[in-house]
Amino acid sequence: MNRKKGHSLTDRVACVILAGGQGTRLFPLTKHRCKPAVNFGGRYHLIDVPISNSLNSNMNHIFVISQYFSSSLNQHIKETFPLDHFQGGSLNLLCPEEREDGKIWYNGTADAVRKNLDTLTNLPIDYFLILSGDQLYNMDLEAMVQFAHDKNADITIASLPVGKSVASRYGLLNIDSDSNIIDFVEKPTDPKVLKTFEIPEDFVENHDVHCANPPCFLASMGIYVFKKDVLIKLLQESDGNDFGKHLIPHQLKQGKGAAFLYQGY
Repeated sequence: MNRKKGHSLTDRVACVILAGGQGTRLFPLTKHRCKPAVNFGGRYHLIDVPISNSLNSNMNHIFVISQYFSSSLNQHIKETFPLDHFQGGSLNLLCPEEREDGKIWYNGTADAVRKNLDTLTNLPIDYFLILSGDQLYNMDLEAMVQFAHDKNADITIASLPVGKSVASRYGLLNIDSDSNIIDFVEKPTDPKVLKTFEIPEDFVENHDVHCANPPCFLASMGIYVFKKDVLIKLLQESDGNDFGKHLIPHQLKQGKGAAFLYQGY
């Protein structure tokens, strides 16, 4: 891994990787492991992707929140990513707490972060980068954080151009020509609603946007950059358990949001 020193912006970012997915649709691969622990490419696990992306983007304050079969996942992480990769940072593995009356389980992606606020609130950072523990992609996360910083956005959402035939499978972003988010809808099926979420033609031309089966739409990738104070306040004031279904629509009605365009794999 080729990590560089002196990246003041990325030093002020904490990466929170959500690795609590049970992966029922991948059964029997997930019979004895959680989804982020599923193997691919021989010796790799899905969880390796967001951790490696974070490190290669010069971010070394990483928190992995797991739930199902967490012991084997955490053991793999410890063996694969020794502490010398973190150059003064840290890798923290968070699981549901043991209580006298049993484990306190997480009820969704946002709830998992909320129940770990005691650990996250006092970090000396400016941004939280929320990542999924079971997605395959190769993204320059440093570029996304820099974009969020330059836009001074309360929340920045990584977005992927998709065609009309698959648009209803995703949360969609409606943006203006400057990448500011105007509206958000979760998995729309109404053709009239879909029409209003087509990417503006001037944005398509200026950013050389491509997708299969145009017109193109911007789909949320479930990767978010939050200002620290914005996320903490949102989690404390809202009782929603899921980022995509509850917290993202709520926050976009209150503060400034921006869409970071991703056109890689």
